Amino acid sequence: MKMNLLFLIFLPTIVYSVCNDYTIGTSWTHIPGKLKWVSVGHAGTWGVNSGDDIFYRSGTFGGVCNSGAGWPHIAGKLSNIAVGHDIVWGVNSAGAIFYRNGISSDKPEGTDWVHIEGALTRITVDDHNQMWGVNKNDDIYQRQGITEAARGGTGWKHVAGKLVDVSFGPAGLLGVNRGGSAYYMGGTYGSHNEEGVWKALTSSEWQTISSGALAEVWAVKNGAIYSSCGDDKDGGNFLWTLVPGALKQASISGHNGAVWGVNANDDIFYRGSLFC
Repeated sequence: MKMNLLFLIFLPTIVYSVCNDYTIGTSWTHIPGKLKWVSVGHAGTWGVNSGDDIFYRSGTFGGVCNSGAGWPHIAGKLSNIAVGHDIVWGVNSAGAIFYRNGISSDKPEGTDWVHIEGALTRITVDDHNQMWGVNKNDDIYQRQGITEAARGGTGWKHVAGKLVDVSFGPAGLLGVNRGGSAYYMGGTYGSHNEEGVWKALTSSEWQTISSGALAEVWAVKNGAIYSSCGDDKDGGNFLWTLVPGALKQASISGHNGAVWGVNANDDIFYRGSLFC
């Protein structure tokens, strides 16, 4: 996967930061299979394909630093999926919401899907299993009352703003609106699960964004990949490094900083990190 260096000339709004090979890895590894969306966390790497079929990457549970082997098919149909510590959330094409029950080191694929009231189009869950989502009207919701005893939570809280993509993790709550503008919610850095004030990020035309470990954020705009590492996130200051390659979506683990992504052809790629 190569990127034309001349592309840099047309990105005057991007400010380069302290990201380097140590923090963002050195290369992409192509992984067999096809997915339209991928998500990674302590509960492993999960994804959905163009037919909304669900897959788990064997050998990735527990935040291990490898790309696993094989894609066991998981029963059900989902259009979007998000991975937490020992839980996976998803939504189907009708907006119905589910979480995967029974995930453990002995049973990393889980046992069954539990339906949760509501309707969403995109969801996100952090390494503490706290969950947020957006619906077809771009409204933002935070799941309330999630505990070990109430893994699916107890209700929804509407949060101000409009987003089509949302991500919650150690780098905070981030999202992208329908116009391609990206935002960070002040006060959420460090996985603080509280509503704050939205702060606009520099540049535009963002497509997807992912909040991960080491205060690291990965985002995609027009197929180009960017990472922001170790900056003043709670001050709303994001400095971006262009990462070689081309993807339509990237997911960074909130556990170990490993990155998975898919490109326009639904090809799958893996990139190690500081800890991998």
